[in-house]
Amino acid sequence: MVYFEQHVVLPPETQERVDKLIWILGLIVITGIFLVVLTIVLGLGIGYVIWKKGSRGKASVTWQFDGQEEMTKTK
Repeated sequence: MVYFEQHVVLPPETQERVDKLIWILGLIVITGIFLVVLTIVLGLGIGYVIWKKGSRGKASVTWQFDGQEEMTKTK
């Protein structure tokens, strides 16, 4: 088998710009992953707190007829 390799030689200024661009893109990707994980963790945490609070306490339902509060039912 014959392999051909091609090496692109860029001027130093261009290579520095490419390296900086790659670094910035990597930082954006890492930041995005961090934000996704943070959103999932916070969502699960808040959901858990609300779920525990709702299952522990008593819930009350209030019906309103014609703008007047008439009946409250507690379970």
